[in-house]
Amino acid sequence: CFQELEKVGTDDPTREAEIAFQKGSEGMPALMESLGAMTAAEFDEGVGILNDCTDISFEAGGQQVPGTMGELSIEKVGDQSAAWRMTFDIDGVPLTFEFSATRVGNIGVLVGVADLGGVEEGLLDTMTAKAVAKISPTA
Repeated sequence: CFQELEKVGTDDPTREAEIAFQKGSEGMPALMESLGAMTAAEFDEGVGILNDCTDISFEAGGQQVPGTMGELSIEKVGDQSAAWRMTFDIDGVPLTFEFSATRVGNIGVLVGVADLGGVEEGLLDTMTAKAVAKISPTA
């Protein structure tokens, strides 16, 4: 489903900015924030694609790591917002990645948080609200 998501919008690299933070030697916990131009139609199309994702996987060390994905409830911020949770099991170690998509006017904000085990309750809401507040203090 993420390959389908890449087709939404344009490939213009001047439309995007990204930052990431990882703590610890294993890179966990991690925070990712990305900003880019986004229309309401692009937001709706992207959310539709992500809502259809349930079984996902990625490759690590030459092996496929299967996981599941589902919608996640998030506090409404901006003009449109949605969120999802992905969970994986890597050799018995649980990995959780939560991410949100928010649109404020013509700006899209993606925020992701990941940690081994689970993500701290409310962390995604907090980080999303802080990211959106940088764009629109009243969002």
